[in-house]
Amino acid sequence: MEFVKRTVLSSTFVSKICLHRRKKIFCVYGRRNAYIMNHDLEQLQKYLDEDDKEEFLSCTFYDLKDKTLLVLAGERGILKIIDLCTGSFYMALKGHGGPIIDMLHKEVRPNIVFSASSDTTIRMWDLQRACTLVIFGGLAGHEDVVLSIDISVDGNYLVSSGTDNSIKVWSIPNITSEVVIKDRAFTPGKYHFGNSEFNYTDIPVKTNFPIFNSQVLHKAYINCVKFFGNVIISKNISKRLSIVKFKGTYEIYKNSVDSDVIILKEYKFKEKLIHRFTIFGTTLVVFDEKGNCYTINLSLCNEPVLAAQIDNVKDASLINNLLFIVSNNNEVHCYTINKY
Repeated sequence: MEFVKRTVLSSTFVSKICLHRRKKIFCVYGRRNAYIMNHDLEQLQKYLDEDDKEEFLSCTFYDLKDKTLLVLAGERGILKIIDLCTGSFYMALKGHGGPIIDMLHKEVRPNIVFSASSDTTIRMWDLQRACTLVIFGGLAGHEDVVLSIDISVDGNYLVSSGTDNSIKVWSIPNITSEVVIKDRAFTPGKYHFGNSEFNYTDIPVKTNFPIFNSQVLHKAYINCVKFFGNVIISKNISKRLSIVKFKGTYEIYKNSVDSDVIILKEYKFKEKLIHRFTIFGTTLVVFDEKGNCYTINLSLCNEPVLAAQIDNVKDASLINNLLFIVSNNNEVHCYTINKY
């Protein structure tokens, strides 16, 4: 791994990073600040939320026709959406009953953003129509804060994890074809609250039962979970990272406690890991609290390779062979990394 460049953001606080998967831009954010930067680490835009009690905990990018939108959310439980083409507020969506911890958008579901909250639910939002389509949670859902979510490559499944030490896989209903939603004139620059502007009993759909559930993999909070093909990679707040595959084909939720699971690989590190790992292609990168950077070839499930030592890493994200890092003192680093 080789160092490329470093920059310092003065007079602010940032702790997390989110990459745009097609355009060469990313967002670093923390408290009520968000910076848009390019891969040369040049600052393009800055956003300061007017609410001094806001603290952004999650972020994702969303492309809408000729617009690139930045979606931020956090302590206030509101999705705040910025039009990066104009640098102006676009809209806000409110529905969660607590802070939003994680957020996700993937092109396989072009108009959809998923959000995970401390209110124990995950919401599936249609940003084009400004409404909630599906709420995942309830009777057999998470019992506490949902910390991490991801969707499968085909867009049919959602995986989630949280402070109840459980991993759940949900089948995502094809709600946009099942339910006819009234198109309406959407006014940018306004707040939209749940489904208050729709007179339909069909949405949001409430999905109470996951198709897979496991509480045996980790004995501590599971703060990062991702799909890699048809396997699930997860890590807890301690020193453990697991690669598993759930056994069998499930059409309905059959077990209130644990589903059958095949453990493919487990890694135990000497030091605690930072809150999440990052994957691009077949390369997984994870840092421990002492700044040791480990890479894992997921196609081989080999042992972790110590690639570098970088102090005070808060967050990292990988795209192609570029690893972007946020560290203490509001520093943003760029490294090149050998891909497998």
